[in-house]
Amino acid sequence: MQTVYLLLFSLFVSAYHKPTAPLRIGILYYAAIDNKLKNELQQNIKATYKSTVTEINGLATLPETALYKPRNRYRAKVLLKNIDSYSGYNKIIGITTKDISTTSNNVYDWGIMGLANSPEHPIKSYLMIVLLK
Repeated sequence: MQTVYLLLFSLFVSAYHKPTAPLRIGILYYAAIDNKLKNELQQNIKATYKSTVTEINGLATLPETALYKPRNRYRAKVLLKNIDSYSGYNKIIGITTKDISTTSNNVYDWGIMGLANSPEHPIKSYLMIVLLK
């Protein structure tokens, strides 16, 4: 569980800005997560960031276009673009139990725990976090 908190902290710090109103954070689940864990996650985000936290209704489906079949991983940048289709939030956190990857140091399929868009990115900063089984 501490890993989840560290990921949340590091990703929010990397893409943090000071809005005039409290942040509106949406949580998008790509996997069924235990309700106790969901509640704990939401309460910790609310307390840490003095924000409103809302679960985006329904279980989202991972887009097939994001799947890198040779390694059975989902491309994080494709998932971030998918998350961009949801509106009404300053930040969105995507939660999945599947492996995700990005390209890094000339390695196309580099496994990662999470990825965030930078504030300079033309799309609002969204977050992707992986909860391991």
